[in-house]
Amino acid sequence: MTGLNVRTTLRYRPGPDVLSGEIDLRAAGGGATSTESPDADSTFVWVAAHTNEVRSQGEYLSSFQLVHASARLADDTAVTPLPAVIERAARALIATSLEALTFHNSTAARLRAKAESSTELPLESVQRADSTTRPRVCSVVDSSAAPRLSTSLTRISEAVRRRVSTDNEAATATDHLSQLLLELSSTVSFRRGRAAPSTTAATRAAARGRAALTECERQALERAFRDLDDPASWHQVSESLDQLALLIERSERA
Repeated sequence: MTGLNVRTTLRYRPGPDVLSGEIDLRAAGGGATSTESPDADSTFVWVAAHTNEVRSQGEYLSSFQLVHASARLADDTAVTPLPAVIERAARALIATSLEALTFHNSTAARLRAKAESSTELPLESVQRADSTTRPRVCSVVDSSAAPRLSTSLTRISEAVRRRVSTDNEAATATDHLSQLLLELSSTVSFRRGRAAPSTTAATRAAARGRAALTECERQALERAFRDLDDPASWHQVSESLDQLALLIERSERA
């Protein structure tokens, strides 16, 4: 145990659903830094401590950013690469922020909203346990899998977007799902086959909402998304999404 505490500041923007954090490591000394993105939706900066006051030498979390944070933390199937103590604080900040927004009907106010919390945490709580616990960077081996999946996601996004609904709430939810599918397509393509578990979680949550899908289509999309965080399975996911897109396209022509 080091006996040192570090000031940890979390910031959350509910509109874009982005969580970021900064840990003041000046008491631990500033050593070499390393930046890593274990997936397409998260970035972590680690600092090696080197002062005499720090008895347990190693790497400590200095800052991070996580997109679609609330969706990822709410999804039981999505791995959250945050230290446990920071994850608990993040969950509390996000819950408070989203609860406060229930009193605001203005879309502009939601987009401008920001929340922040600061607390003192034990230095060892933000230490990387050891090299074997580093988040695994998982990319596809087959270079053709990412472009194919991106194409499949774009196709199903377009198929969903064309689904007509006379219910305003369902129409809004359908458009939201279509936009998330398109965002996921772009992320998969741009990040060269890196999984995007936060965006996947947000898309999965949107599919469970009031989007204009039949129950059969909803279940098929859920099944296809089960392996979306595993790039090794992307060829199979593409096949499932293409089959679903074809079903939706045929239903619109019927």
